[in-house]
Amino acid sequence: MPKVLIADALAPKAAALLTEGGAQADTRLKLKPEELAAALRDDSYDAVLVRSDTKLTRAVLEQAQGLKLVVRAGVGLDNVDTAAAQERGIHVTNTPAATTTSVAELVIGLMLALARRIPSADRSVRAGHWERKAFMGRELRGATLGVLGLGRIGGEVARIAMAMGMRAVAYDPYVTAALMSAQGVTALPMAQVLQDAHVLTIHLPLTDETANMINRTQMLSMAPGAFIINAARGGVLDEAALADLLREGHIGGAALDVYEHEPPTSDNPLLALANSDPNMNIIFTPHIGASTTEGQVTAAIQAAQIVLDFFKQH
Repeated sequence: MPKVLIADALAPKAAALLTEGGAQADTRLKLKPEELAAALRDDSYDAVLVRSDTKLTRAVLEQAQGLKLVVRAGVGLDNVDTAAAQERGIHVTNTPAATTTSVAELVIGLMLALARRIPSADRSVRAGHWERKAFMGRELRGATLGVLGLGRIGGEVARIAMAMGMRAVAYDPYVTAALMSAQGVTALPMAQVLQDAHVLTIHLPLTDETANMINRTQMLSMAPGAFIINAARGGVLDEAALADLLREGHIGGAALDVYEHEPPTSDNPLLALANSDPNMNIIFTPHIGASTTEGQVTAAIQAAQIVLDFFKQH
């Protein structure tokens, strides 16, 4: 019987499925790094399930006695030292498809909110104003959506946008032009995507190659008034440069669900700009792309099933 540590808050279905499948599932939340290391060292867990909060660092993994499997219930593996895990023979995986719809729908919501200036209009009415002429919006039908990274989420965003009457262009070195064309998306070099996009949505992992990939020079190449949305990973986008270009009026609006430092510090240039000018077209959300009831249940089910299938084979 595998012994499984659930170290982050998952939908209850995960523990239920593990128990039904014959595993021992222990939910122990908000463990400090030293407590997590001690649990993995002393309690002989075979597998550990995490979301984003728990950090499986090298120091923690080096204490793991008998750990065979790490599953992140979500996209990416940013909070797991995969090199340290590999050195110890620990298999690491995630549930990349579980929250695709959740994140894609947030991106579409942010895009509509930017185009119609919904947050600013809401704040205005709450303050007792009636400023109809102050919130002139833009239609998205006929506009070009630029997608950087046409994986599951980027592809779903493009599909929904095209159903709204938008044109979709994309850059992704790992997706062929033929596969993009089959989805109705035009494959272009990144420079051309930036130039064509009325709305740019970023769906790239944070790596040495992509860090600050979207910098001042790249953003200056975009059409004046374009929108930028990042619900992928902080650090891909140069936040200081984006703040400057919003202030200068070259970028017409930005929406961020992820940040270089999370939570963003008080001196974050975008927060400072938004606080200095409440009518600036900037939207912030606290990394909630995957935070839907349906997405989290799906992620929990998939994570538990991965554990059960793994130990059937090992």
